[in-house]
Formats: sequence, C-alpha cells, structure tokens
Amino acid sequence: MGKRMSHHQPLIIEVVSDVVCPWCFIGQRRLAQAIALVRAEVPVFRHEIRWRPFFLNPDTPPAGEPYLPFLVQKFGSRAQVEGIWQRIREIGAPLGIDYRFEKIEVRTNTLAAHRLIHWAQQQGDAAVLVEGLFKAQFEQGKNVGDPEVLAQVAATCGHDPATVLAYLLWTGAVGKVSGATAGATCAAMPAAAVLLAALLLGEPLRAEQLFGCCAVILGIVLTALPWRRDRTRSPAVR
Repeated sequence: MGKRMSHHQPLIIEVVSDVVCPWCFIGQRRLAQAIALVRAEVPVFRHEIRWRPFFLNPDTPPAGEPYLPFLVQKFGSRAQVEGIWQRIREIGAPLGIDYRFEKIEVRTNTLAAHRLIHWAQQQGDAAVLVEGLFKAQFEQGKNVGDPEVLAQVAATCGHDPATVLAYLLWTGAVGKVSGATAGATCAAMPAAAVLLAALLLGEPLRAEQLFGCCAVILGIVLTALPWRRDRTRSPAVR
C-alpha cells in the first residue's frame, strides 16, 4: 500500500478505485480523514497519492446504459437495490457524503474518467479532481463518461476545460484506431503544415523541407501497404 514514512521522502499511497463505485467514495473520504489524523500527530508528514484505474463494471458499453435496470437485474429486485442504497447512505452520511442515487440515469463507462485522472496526475495532485468526479457521479447524478461533463468537473478543479476536452477527444479517437494509424497521423501533421503553407500562403519551400515531406509520405504509404499491416499490426491504443 505504501512505503515506510520518512522525513525526506513522502509516503506513497496507491489507491485502486473507480469513480462509479460508491464504496470507493467512502474509502476516499476515510483516507482523507486518516491523513488528517496523522498530520495532526506528525506535522512534517508528507504523502503522495497515486490513483490507479479499476473498472467496477468492465462490460459497460462505451455509451453507457440505463442505471437502475442494470442494478435491478444484478441484485434481483428494486427492493434489494433500495436496501443497498440506504445502507450506503447511512455509512456515507457521517463522512459528509450526500448520496443521490435516484439522480443517476446512466451506468457509465469510466475509461474517459480514468484517462482524465491519469492526465491530471501528470500535472500534479489529482485528489481534488477525484473528489470532484465522485461528487458529480453520486451527489449530482452526472454522466462522468461524457467528455463535456468531465471537462466541466475539471474546470471546477482549476484545469482548463478546453485543454481537457481536447485531450479526452484525442485519446478517445486514438483508442478506436491502431497505434500505427495514430502514429502515421501524427507524423503527417508537420508535412501537411509545410505543404499547405507553401501552397496557400506562398511560403518558400526549401530543399530539406521537400525531402522531409517526401520521406514522411513514403513512410505512411509503406505503413499502409496490406503486407506491411499484416506483419506489424498492433493492438488498439487504450
């Protein structure tokens, strides 16, 4: 779960969770309480949380599906579902969690949410974002698989929504094509920019630029050849 505490190195806490798991929300709040208790006893305590992805429902369709019918089928009846909800509400209330299960309409595919958390961790601490995603899911009933909703949540946590939305749409698109195709697209962009600048803006085209564009185009053509695809086919980027 973590490394031994040190005055020099922060304690690394790895949390494996999913933002549509109500018990994970409870665990996140309890972890925050535990950290506060430790810091009260040891003011110099330092820690770093690393959020790891977990899929509570890995078979969820990419666009999601109706929430309540899925739970009724999973647990056997509406009464069983209501009983589980009430038990979770009672446990979450002392932690300040106001579960509003009745607001949730979509059983969400959380791949995009995990991508967003991964991105946020590259920028720094993602704890505030994770909290925001839990609240959006369970207190506001929002679809945290929708890139626009994710961008809105990220904006409330201090991130630029346009940057977040662009990142999510790009990684989502790459996930639908092969790694080779995505790589070819990236490689073609500088060549396209040079050629368009020459054709549309009258920019002078130097010999080395022309040679580079030809090399890129030749590489893309070779990658697209059927015999080459069969030998170098790579799995879809996730």
